[in-house]
Amino acid sequence: MFAMLEDDPDVSYQDEDDEETALIDKAFKNSSDSLEGLPSVSAAVYNLTKNRAVSTTSLKQDWIEQTFQKRECAKFIPTNRDPTKCGCGRLKERHPEHLIAERYEEKEEDQLQPHRRTSEKWSIRKHTVKSATDAHGTIEFQGGPHPYKAQYLRLSFDTDPADIMQLFENMWQITPPKLIITVHGGITNFDIQPKLARVFRKGLLKAARTTGAWIITSGINAGVVRHVAAALDGQSTTPRARSKIVCIGITPWGMLKKTEDFIGMDKAVDYHPHSFSPKGKFAVLNNRHSYYLLVDNGSVGRYGADIILRKRLEAYIAQKQKLGGKGSRSVPVVCVVLEGGTCTIRAVLDYVTRTK
Repeated sequence: MFAMLEDDPDVSYQDEDDEETALIDKAFKNSSDSLEGLPSVSAAVYNLTKNRAVSTTSLKQDWIEQTFQKRECAKFIPTNRDPTKCGCGRLKERHPEHLIAERYEEKEEDQLQPHRRTSEKWSIRKHTVKSATDAHGTIEFQGGPHPYKAQYLRLSFDTDPADIMQLFENMWQITPPKLIITVHGGITNFDIQPKLARVFRKGLLKAARTTGAWIITSGINAGVVRHVAAALDGQSTTPRARSKIVCIGITPWGMLKKTEDFIGMDKAVDYHPHSFSPKGKFAVLNNRHSYYLLVDNGSVGRYGADIILRKRLEAYIAQKQKLGGKGSRSVPVVCVVLEGGTCTIRAVLDYVTRTK
């Protein structure tokens, strides 16, 4: 799950953490808005309240568009393995025509001047551009016994964590955490012994209920996340109790199926997770999360964008920050591991060696 990037000789991923981290060192403007409202005591006051509500919604959308960005491939760089596929993971026809035309103009120049430069490899730093986000709103999960909803936002992997905290607290009205439980493990489905499953579910649920914790996962409906969902959906957990548990999915935008369904501002998305085929490498969201950060680095079909942002956000919260207007305090981070491979081991190593 941790930094899962496909090995592709045609894509420049050497020290990609360093490349992406270098892009992150930028300052973003922090802002907030007031969400005040007036009671309706007459037709005039009702209209005033209604207008103010519309104005507040507009202000929220303006702030989100001005603060958060998406990333898109800005140059078609074909791979040596497949000339119809770009290093970003998209097929040629999924790129704007002008990007393809620019590439073939350069190819002709290369043929005329074969020693002018070496074959170019696609990279996030060189070949993506940022623009205002175009996807946020509410996901309405369908097909289950109970209706579940989740707030979501598409954002660039190098987003300032301070802006994300403003989104959580001021826009999504999430109470600041007293504890972060970050869950890592296998990304494919697996079974565990019943006794271990009971211990895992009971411990996770107890911690989330009693400590005011935030649970952070990849948000993908597979592997360890399904065991987290089973814990949150236990027989002893009422819908009201579930609503008080903050579970955040930090998910790679480029790994999701049918991302076009999420495009829109303040959009309500009817999401049918059971309608998707389980085949293929693209993922489906888990419906036991209340908030989703859909993290974008301009590529598709690869993990990694989410990992960069997740590490930085957790580190930001863990440090002494002014959270919830209650002064500066440190928030402990507990890493929970269930199954997994070398990427999970790498994640654990990062947590235990992280500089305080």
